[in-house]
Amino acid sequence: DWTLLDTLFEPIGTAGGAPTHALYRAEDALYLGSGIIAVANSLEEIRLFRVDGSFVRAFGRQGEGPEEFGRLSRLFRLADATLFAIDGQRQRAIRFDTLGQAISDFRLSREHPREGVSGYVVLGPNRVMTIGNSLNHMPVSTTQMLFRPQVPLLVFDSAGGAREVGTVIGRPRVIKEGSFRNQPLGPTTLIARWKKGAVLSFGTDARLDFYDSDGALVQVLEPPRVPVPVTGQTISDWETEIRDLRRDRGMPADGPLYPSGWVLQFPDSLPVYDRIVTDDRGCVWARVFRTPGERRVLWDVIDPTNQSMASFSLPSNTIITDVNDGLVVGIGTDELGVQRIILFEVDTGVDSSDLDCDAG
Repeated sequence: DWTLLDTLFEPIGTAGGAPTHALYRAEDALYLGSGIIAVANSLEEIRLFRVDGSFVRAFGRQGEGPEEFGRLSRLFRLADATLFAIDGQRQRAIRFDTLGQAISDFRLSREHPREGVSGYVVLGPNRVMTIGNSLNHMPVSTTQMLFRPQVPLLVFDSAGGAREVGTVIGRPRVIKEGSFRNQPLGPTTLIARWKKGAVLSFGTDARLDFYDSDGALVQVLEPPRVPVPVTGQTISDWETEIRDLRRDRGMPADGPLYPSGWVLQFPDSLPVYDRIVTDDRGCVWARVFRTPGERRVLWDVIDPTNQSMASFSLPSNTIITDVNDGLVVGIGTDELGVQRIILFEVDTGVDSSDLDCDAG
């Protein structure tokens, strides 16, 4: 049994604390090594902290300049300790050193500006893999459905090249109402950085596809976890969660849950995983889709030989964003919506030399 030991001394993310430690809409957090954590905060800036929670520096701001963001959505760590920041709005990848100086940047979209991107992973200093957006820009009358079942998997390079290396399952439709997102019950495609390239998960079949640093498919695994069927109780519990969330946000909870005229069509089963990250040994940390009504979520740790390394649970308001050098970085959100960065040390109960996820 693996356990996660809380190691952060000074909280990063406080209400009424120092301005440097107050987070707003933090999207990602990474451990860069050498005792430094990088946080994508407020969709427009990168903040660096030490593992004891002390503030180091911040860089980046909103704008159209070479070191500015339209929407800072993801961070990726490279082996040389440089940092790739993904600007989802401007569809650019910007590479920084830890002093906050931009080293390079390149575009992440094809000639058609309406062909959006829904997932990213950095394959190396000069290559980024993206999942196309399933939005088809056509009027539809159903929710919980995919816009486009198949979307392109693309690799972009710093020289301006773009090539399609495959197709994957598109993202489910997402309805935004007020300030929260109605959680879809349909399948989706998830992408994460892997030490040799990228790994993808495909919703309801728990499949894991591994790609190398050039974007070529090298391995496919079918973990044994099976999807959970969608029942009337599943849908009822999901709708109850939406109403409860509305009450928590001070919104009307007794009216219709969906726009007038919309027809709901739910899938036969829930997705298997709804988030994946990988560690520096090559293991996949996959969060099992939380069944409506559950307060905690289960994480599976799987190696590329399809061996289950561990399973453990975390509160549903805590997400893992990075695992590196024996440390687990995550973002927790309390009942008031206040975010904080959490840092755990992994206690596996065995010598770390016996835990090699690189066998595949």
